Amino acid sequence: MMAHRVAYRILHNQDAAADVVQDSFIKALHALAGFHGGNFRSWLMRIVANTCYDVLRVQQRRAIDSLDNLPPEYDQVACLADQQPFITNDAQEKAVAGNSRR
Repeated sequence: MMAHRVAYRILHNQDAAADVVQDSFIKALHALAGFHGGNFRSWLMRIVANTCYDVLRVQQRRAIDSLDNLPPEYDQVACLADQQPFITNDAQEKAVAGNSRR
């Protein structure tokens, strides 16, 4: 079916393409009164393509996760707090001693 091929080329997923075709046909049925002639196949394929783009937009919005939603094992602040400081007291004493010799 042509509508499924169009949807699959845009979405690269068989199941998503099948869902989009079904949704597109329902949209076309509801919008049939607004069809004023012309090429029906082109009109229907435009509805399929636009529905695919709607699905892709929703997927993009879902792909962005907040850092607040990370699980506790990814808590960088807690990981850094567990580590030894980069400058130890010995290193600070040596730095102070080295500056006092000048």
